Amino acid sequence: MSYRRVESVVGRSYKSVRQWYHRLARLFKPEPDHHGTVTVNETKVSVKDDEAYVLAAVDVDTFEVVHIKVSSGRSDLDALPFTKEVLKRCRDSW
Repeated sequence: MSYRRVESVVGRSYKSVRQWYHRLARLFKPEPDHHGTVTVNETKVSVKDDEAYVLAAVDVDTFEVVHIKVSSGRSDLDALPFTKEVLKRCRDSW
């Protein structure tokens, strides 16, 4: 999702969103590691009058966040790239 699209969802400037991303990016980009069982959760979040969907993949054993994505839509076109990225992060350790 672009900084400008996130800006409209969270109600902050795209510059602020960009700064948040760069401060927090290392938390959401762990190196590929062994993950036994991963669960995926989807949550609908409302900010002002806008709605967004947060997809998160978490390792069941360690509770480590494997991947996270914020999307304005809830379709297969949003979930498929997310699932592929989760598999890529987990598959490197097989």
